[in-house]
Amino acid sequence: MRTGIRVTLLVCVLGAAWVRADDSPTGLPSKLVQSWLGVPLEGTEAMTLIDQYTRVPPKTAADRSGALTEIAKAVLRGMDVDAMTRRSASRVTVATGLFGGDAGSESAVGLQARVLLEMERELKQTSDAVTARSLARAAIILGAQDRLHGARMFPRLVREGSAVLASAELTAEADAGVRNLAQRIDAAMGENVPYLRSCSKTLIALIKGRDDPATWSEAGKQFLKSFEAGMSKSADRLDLQWEYLAEAWRAVCLARASGQTGFVDEMASILEKLRAQTNDAVLLEWIGQVLTIPGGVPKGPVMKYIDNPNDMKRGKPD
Repeated sequence: MRTGIRVTLLVCVLGAAWVRADDSPTGLPSKLVQSWLGVPLEGTEAMTLIDQYTRVPPKTAADRSGALTEIAKAVLRGMDVDAMTRRSASRVTVATGLFGGDAGSESAVGLQARVLLEMERELKQTSDAVTARSLARAAIILGAQDRLHGARMFPRLVREGSAVLASAELTAEADAGVRNLAQRIDAAMGENVPYLRSCSKTLIALIKGRDDPATWSEAGKQFLKSFEAGMSKSADRLDLQWEYLAEAWRAVCLARASGQTGFVDEMASILEKLRAQTNDAVLLEWIGQVLTIPGGVPKGPVMKYIDNPNDMKRGKPD
């Protein structure tokens, strides 16, 4: 059970939330972006080409350029909604890291992200405006396609003055929609930090005082309160919801090892409510895993929140 570190001093609270991943009027990010860009909401060719690219990356610049151009064309011909999210989440559980449970899955996700980065670099190097436009539009769609990892990359792709946004030649409606979507992604991080920090810090308190009933009475209740509120606030920003659920799994493992059945029962009640509020297949799978995947006493939370960078210490994560 490894623990990451997040410095919260640099996080700005901007206000809005990530769009819902269900049948609400806002819809999935990929559905929104593809609709704005006039791209069909179905098609498997692009994912097949991306799989080939990540499995056997091109060795020469010419081959890489040709492969990226073909991927971009396939994306713009149509792509199944949320296809990259399903791929990214396929090896991720509440008991693994966000990039999966083994080196192979981390490598696959890294290469998947590399497609975006190399597509961005390629459009900067090409002198052909039509090719640059195709690459830029495809990059925007792929950034929105991956709700698990793209949420951290999408805002950078479409930031003010970015080569991607400049080359995409979007309509006024699409441009406004993409920018607003990116702002909502950034805002969701800031809005959730207080709840994520609370879950992290109360879990640390529970680990330290696992044999003290008073600690479970106070920190345990605070953890449950922050977890439930945070899951509601994250509104299907999938990477943050994974973090909440991964912390919940660790808390459940600790509670069971400490004989705190009441905490487990209360967590089960919250999870049941969350299950009834979503039809996101990935999220439903993780919700079910909180109580079903076995585990021992955690050494620490998924993420430690450091409010002062001077408090950071060198060394291996837990």
